[in-house]
Amino acid sequence: MATYVAGLGDLDLWRPPVEAVLRCHGLAGPGRLPQAGRNPTYPTFLCGDLVVKFFGGPAPWRQAAAAERAALSAAARDPTILAPRLVAHGSLAESDETPWPYLITTRVAGASVAERRPPPARMQALAEALGDQVRRLQALSPDGLARLDDWRPAPLPDALARASLPPHLAAQAPAFLDGLPQGPPVAVHADLVAAHVFYETGGRLSGIIDWGDAVAADPHLELIQVFRDLCACDREVFQVFLEAAGWPREADFPRKALGQALHRQALGCTQHHAMDVFEPIAARWPLADIATLKDLAELLFGCET
Repeated sequence: MATYVAGLGDLDLWRPPVEAVLRCHGLAGPGRLPQAGRNPTYPTFLCGDLVVKFFGGPAPWRQAAAAERAALSAAARDPTILAPRLVAHGSLAESDETPWPYLITTRVAGASVAERRPPPARMQALAEALGDQVRRLQALSPDGLARLDDWRPAPLPDALARASLPPHLAAQAPAFLDGLPQGPPVAVHADLVAAHVFYETGGRLSGIIDWGDAVAADPHLELIQVFRDLCACDREVFQVFLEAAGWPREADFPRKALGQALHRQALGCTQHHAMDVFEPIAARWPLADIATLKDLAELLFGCET
């Protein structure tokens, strides 16, 4: 695993296949010399106005490649959704075992929130624009997207053992999830973290990248990554996002949001080398002092309507 991760951005290793796939599709040129991207899961390279992303290695690359391609195809049905456009796709090899499928997409302009976090007022405007994007995404048909069970999420106890949730709260998870209401499945990006949300000078949302975790699921699966990472646990910014998304705020909203956060932890442990949806929550609030998951749900998601 360490060797694979170390080689993700190795240009000496990946330049020949990147250039080969660009030539294969008639896309090579002096303005498209590869540079290493910042994706921590799959080898991703910036080539001028294009991005080349390969899928392989120890992660569930078959599902991720299919998920990203399906999600980009779905998003393309609404041109107002700011997703990259799929330009070409294929495989490096014909082998059934390690074909290294790839996608070539357009490149999103601007910088990610993780690279350069906007000041508070612009962050609220960005959250509002992202909420509108999520509303549009959920309006799409989820046909063609994988369902949650298709990913075979990690067993919940194993997944929570890799998170910052204290043992006494992790032990309550099965009972907390028992009978959790499930909404009709919608298109969920599932990884709207700061590194995947881009904006241009002036704070205008310019795009959302990395759709390899996309899934058809309960809409609340979208929320934990937005809250803890993109909004940096700022409940005021998160509220702006929810309002722009037109999110229903029933009495059981906190339980649904936290319940799907638990599911996201299990899903993420399957999709990625590491996953901890309770960080930086655990750094901000004394979770050891919180008695129940119900209390935690109210703390995080019980903001006023």
